[in-house]
Amino acid sequence: MHNDRVMRSLISLALLLVCGACALSPQSIKIIPLVEVQRSTAGNNTWLAIEVKDNRESNVIGARGGIYETATITTDDNIAAALQSEITRVYRELGYQIAEPGAATDARLTLGVQDIAYAARQNNLLWNVEVTVTIRADVETGGRVTSNTIEDRLSKDFPNPPTPAQNGNLVNDVINRVLQRIVEDETLRGALRRNQ
Repeated sequence: MHNDRVMRSLISLALLLVCGACALSPQSIKIIPLVEVQRSTAGNNTWLAIEVKDNRESNVIGARGGIYETATITTDDNIAAALQSEITRVYRELGYQIAEPGAATDARLTLGVQDIAYAARQNNLLWNVEVTVTIRADVETGGRVTSNTIEDRLSKDFPNPPTPAQNGNLVNDVINRVLQRIVEDETLRGALRRNQ
């Protein structure tokens, strides 16, 4: 009888330890975009207005997994400012003159962050994380609008629940891939050259 009670106590303690390990805390990710670009004169000093909007309904991008849904992953509140700063730098490097908001300009580029999604699953002993990013780009020149929506995703396995740094790197990697594809998109490039 005494052994049964000790065994039940040990099992309960083990379950508590396992469940405690399953409880993950929330994380907030800082968006630090970085796009690789070679300095050029492709923009031919065209005046370009750039605006970035965060069109998401919430800055929650998903949950870290575990037994509770309270372990959310969020982005910092104003990701539009970080993206705008980087994309402005990129188009300056490409030879565009950046117009002040509301000023007369040759072309307008608007980027809208449609979605950033984070999904974590535990498969056997590995944590699988998939991040998907969707950004819409609109180029307006000469009264015409050219649009393209770019989506990219990346899946990665981790031996343990990812740390804030690992999750931050993963989300930023996918954002950077989408921004890179927008900058290199031939349809959008062609639209920007329309007024040159």
